[in-house]
Amino acid sequence: MTYLRYTAFIPLYPIGVGPGEMWTMYQALPFVKERGLYSGFFAKFSMSYHSFLVGVLLCYPLLWLKLYLHVFKQRKSKLGKGGRKKRA
Repeated sequence: MTYLRYTAFIPLYPIGVGPGEMWTMYQALPFVKERGLYSGFFAKFSMSYHSFLVGVLLCYPLLWLKLYLHVFKQRKSKLGKGGRKKRA
């Protein structure tokens, strides 16, 4: 079960991020701009929520890559022990 947990993310995580999260944010941009969502909160920062989402979408691949590589490190530390279980 541990092997499946730390191996299934390899194809599933990019699928969830690309077509899942990023595509959903991109599709929401016109809706956010049209409705002026969170305009009161973001007025304090002299920017709109739409601009914030565009910035997040631009930074997301770089931030995602860091998280994805971190999970590979976790996988190596868990599965690299030759199958020995650690008891608490």
